[in-house]
Amino acid sequence: MQGTIPNTALPGDEISPNDVRRHLALVLQSKPFLSSRRGSEFLRYVVEHALAQDEGGLKERVIALEVFGRKSVGEGIEDSVVRVCARELRKRLERYYGEQGANDSIRIELPVGCYAPTFRRSQAPAGERAVAQSRRSWKQPWLAALIVAGILLAIASAVIANSRYHKHPNFRTFWAPVTERPGPALVCVGPTVVYGFSQRMTEEYLRRHPSAIEAGREVIDFPAGGRIPADDLVSFTDDRFTSGALDAAIRLAQLLERHGKTAQFRFGSAITQDEAREQPIILLGAFSNPWALQWSLGLRYYFHREMGEDGVRVSIRDRKDPRKQWSIPYLIRERTTVDFALVSRVVDPVSHSPVIGLAGLTHYGTQAAAAYVTNEAILDQALRDIPEVWKKSNLQIVLETQVINRTPTRSSVVASAAW
Repeated sequence: MQGTIPNTALPGDEISPNDVRRHLALVLQSKPFLSSRRGSEFLRYVVEHALAQDEGGLKERVIALEVFGRKSVGEGIEDSVVRVCARELRKRLERYYGEQGANDSIRIELPVGCYAPTFRRSQAPAGERAVAQSRRSWKQPWLAALIVAGILLAIASAVIANSRYHKHPNFRTFWAPVTERPGPALVCVGPTVVYGFSQRMTEEYLRRHPSAIEAGREVIDFPAGGRIPADDLVSFTDDRFTSGALDAAIRLAQLLERHGKTAQFRFGSAITQDEAREQPIILLGAFSNPWALQWSLGLRYYFHREMGEDGVRVSIRDRKDPRKQWSIPYLIRERTTVDFALVSRVVDPVSHSPVIGLAGLTHYGTQAAAAYVTNEAILDQALRDIPEVWKKSNLQIVLETQVINRTPTRSSVVASAAW
């Protein structure tokens, strides 16, 4: 479909399919949807089929087959899965438009009782509002005063934004290789490995306990002492992310949006060589991100993992001074009180593209690193204490962050290098 979509909120106004797709991309990058691969796939599917006016593709059994792969589940169970996911989708959309998308001009809604989404504008475009207001202003002096006040407020905001822009020059310089380069930035997030159950085992359990689907979560309860066959354990590595990685991804998306940039997310090792040559890359995570581990091997500071006397330990090490290392036990995360992270900003020697790496020894450090480099005042102050050669060179910073109640708090620089 190449035309326009009628706007159900404002008669006479229309929304193009490209407008909807651009808005869909913003929605899918928001926190409610980054944490739900199933919800994201469901929303993308129904939106694309609605734009194509494919009514047949929006039926329950078709959605159950195409989105959830329920090929061998008994009659009636598919419908329950789709209905449950639809309820979850409506809640996620409501959450998005109540928070991050509160000021979005387009809204996607999924009416109760069907799976065909509607698209509407939440308010008139800015230009039309200004024209309408100016016409009424001549008849209503008080409204004209409000318009003048709004213009003055806009001017004041621009002045403040401009002064803020010039207030943190080091922050701008750090991010310039990404923000000033044309095209979107690739954000590569390292997923964590989670084990689930095979399709055979899940479907068998759901046939016996259909109420588990209606509850909204496919939780399988096992009797005490029960055993799980090895063939029924399946690893999931592409759609499970820690809260730290998710928080970091959201911070970066918001930063890029403020600079008029688009973030394209990739998971695991899903970056092609062509993309690496053409676009700036931001790598999140260390031991969960194969790209980050391989890329850091040739840098001054690098990640290391080994089996020690007290179990598996992970560390950041200094290639020039082996005596310097910052390490923690890897598998005792619930008792972690300190983490270390590595911030890297370098030009890749192969692709010649800028690469920024933000990675902790655990996901707490990754979250702290992203918070550190997206805070204009904090990063700008830290960079003042580093020799200015970093502005035109490769740069690495080692951070130490305190973790309280599984939440990273303040961070400080413990080492840095520029070359």
